[in-house]
Amino acid sequence: MMELVPVSKLATQIRGVTYAKGDAIDTPRPGYVMLLRANNIGEHGLETENVVYVPESRVASKQRLLPGDIVIAASSGSLDVVGKAARVIEPLDATFGAFCKVVRPGKGVNSSYLASFFQTEHYRRTISRLAAGANINNLRNEHIDNLELPLPYRDGKPDEDEQKRIAAVLDKADALRRQRQESLQLTEKLLQSVFIDMFGDPVMNPSGWDTLPLEKLCEKIVDCPHSTPVYSETSTGFYCVRSSDIQNGKLDLASARQVSESVFKERIARHEPSAGEVIYTREGGRLGFAAQVPQGKRICLGQRMMLFKARKDVSTNTFLANLLNSEGIRRKVLNLVGGGAAPRVNIKDLKTLIVFQPPFELQERFEAFAASLQTQEESLAQSAKQAERLFGSIQQRAFRGELDLSRLVLDPAEDRLTRIAPTNPITKPRKPKTAVRFLETPPALEPSLKKLDRTVQKGDPIPWSLDYFKFRILAVQPRPFSFSDLMQKAEAVFEEPPPYETIRDLIFDLLGQDGKPAFLRQRFDLQTDEESSEITGRKEIVFEPVS
Repeated sequence: MMELVPVSKLATQIRGVTYAKGDAIDTPRPGYVMLLRANNIGEHGLETENVVYVPESRVASKQRLLPGDIVIAASSGSLDVVGKAARVIEPLDATFGAFCKVVRPGKGVNSSYLASFFQTEHYRRTISRLAAGANINNLRNEHIDNLELPLPYRDGKPDEDEQKRIAAVLDKADALRRQRQESLQLTEKLLQSVFIDMFGDPVMNPSGWDTLPLEKLCEKIVDCPHSTPVYSETSTGFYCVRSSDIQNGKLDLASARQVSESVFKERIARHEPSAGEVIYTREGGRLGFAAQVPQGKRICLGQRMMLFKARKDVSTNTFLANLLNSEGIRRKVLNLVGGGAAPRVNIKDLKTLIVFQPPFELQERFEAFAASLQTQEESLAQSAKQAERLFGSIQQRAFRGELDLSRLVLDPAEDRLTRIAPTNPITKPRKPKTAVRFLETPPALEPSLKKLDRTVQKGDPIPWSLDYFKFRILAVQPRPFSFSDLMQKAEAVFEEPPPYETIRDLIFDLLGQDGKPAFLRQRFDLQTDEESSEITGRKEIVFEPVS
């Protein structure tokens, strides 16, 4: 059974170390201790790079980090940073700064279980709402103390064994998620490695390829319009790309701004970017990054951007993009930067930049490899998304008490999963009856639902839609079904965790509450054989259509 318990009853908070700027040094020294700051709280744990060291005299004994402590970013100008949390797993001779705080678990709560709670979407949303400030975002002690943690209980006491099992399952799911992300990152780095293997360093030019000005490799070089675009507040399908939209050598349009069709036409008057052509940042903090235009997207250039189109039979767009992204060429470009408030490079200087020209046939082989790698990347990206959704689903169900972990066996020394205990089934489990549609879809909704069907059939998630949930998921559930069955199916379909309260209210309506017609009935699924006294069934509340 789960009970909501305030964090204040389970853990204590410790404020970070205050020190003068002159006290901190960058290298270890006797009499100094490592100090972690908000930038050391990574997505997958604490990072001990880019740390500072402060005098031990500044650090109280309780401010020394202990295994099990949870370090939290408590103050920052960015809401994305405030609330970031990571657990101290191994002994670490370190302390933490004044913009951080530590939550130190007490009796009755497992530190890994508590740390898992601080990674949930519910926690992040709550903290973002509470900590928001005018100039700087602050997380106060009461914000943490008043958080309610779902805690497993047995016989009126916190069930620490169940906490350990939940934490172990979440650790396994998180490890799978990290492996998928790391595989994707390694694939993204592979292309540049193959570029160097095939062509050599573009500055050293070890193969002695012919050299020429960059403009000789290009059919077109186009600068952006020198005006600030008027962005649209609604989706138009006309993207205006900025330097921040180039990430890891790819054009990421997830957060790209869009413009109206009229603004788009103004900005493509000289040239409309086509699939494969190279977008490049020539000004600002992200100067010197390139990406190719993806298939099927209408794109115009935002400020600080320019475009290169490879000359046929001389170069390929894929070669050109990776040439510009190589470390050697990026260093040469940075040496061309002119003065001013923001770093920028003149187009004239870029055009005359001397680069090498490997044989066109070799460039084509590289382009074929890049296309093959792109297919693999897309598959890995889809796998990473699925692992992310799986982790979120398991995390939600774990903190709602909907996971049956009674068969999981833990290593008592390490609190990790070792095996799944075998079951001794008394009788064969009953198969659920075939799904029978009990809610008819209104004809007016059918076109929009079919459009969403096509997205789901491709394996892609869709935005939350109550209509889709009601008529495509709930209406065709195998019977009998439990609430957790329903949530699990929904979590696999929608982009965001489905709203628990909305689904609960819908079920109540269909049960015929407040005089409404009943489409569902509920019962406790448990049966006892009169002759053998054997107990069968799911031993939980289930729903089925009214006959």
